[in-house]
Amino acid sequence: MKIRLLVKDALEAQGLKWLLTSQWSDIQVEIAETADNSIDADLYIIDMTYIMTEEFELPPQAVWLGISSERTFQTVYKALSLKAEDILFRPFQPDRLIKQVQQIRFRWRNEREQFKSSGRQKEGILTYENLLIGETIPENQVLLSLIAPSRVGELEHLVRDLKKHDFPLTCDIFPFSDYVLVIHRQGEVHVLQEAYSMFFAQWKRQSETLLTIYLYANENGASYPELYKKDAPLS
Repeated sequence: MKIRLLVKDALEAQGLKWLLTSQWSDIQVEIAETADNSIDADLYIIDMTYIMTEEFELPPQAVWLGISSERTFQTVYKALSLKAEDILFRPFQPDRLIKQVQQIRFRWRNEREQFKSSGRQKEGILTYENLLIGETIPENQVLLSLIAPSRVGELEHLVRDLKKHDFPLTCDIFPFSDYVLVIHRQGEVHVLQEAYSMFFAQWKRQSETLLTIYLYANENGASYPELYKKDAPLS
């Protein structure tokens, strides 16, 4: 994902670049020095000063966030009229920017995945039946995670957050009575570990419930029921 920063304060721009690149390893962040919009990007973060005081045209269908020090109706109206995802007023908490970028990144990944899937035959839909009975074997390598909350009452909350999280791999989520099994299609273990580290950090900021997370890579051609029996906790 390519992000272009158009921020007048060079120190602030460097700080935003560091914040974003420290969260995700697969994004590129460019600091722009002028209001030239000829360079394409997946997300623009733009100081509203450019938009309010200069002749500046956003690229067609641009996805962008505004930042501003002016909490005025005119600023908000301008951002909304140009279809900004949001506008952040200084001083804003870093978590708010991260949350906004993560939502946009999640949508961007889904759009890319849908585009790729349109040109190839998709792997069949995975069901509980595939997991528990039969001999269905994954068409490709899969990565599995088992997440167990210390309080069963938080299971619904956990499933909801897993569905919203920006995982780098297509996944299927299967809630059970006291844990959740997630099956990720293809990918590298270290990439998934990074994604779960971020998920766990975000979870801790909003819940006191502890999570036990177990990751497993299927590398020996086992069937889904065999994988499930290997990963499922003993009752």
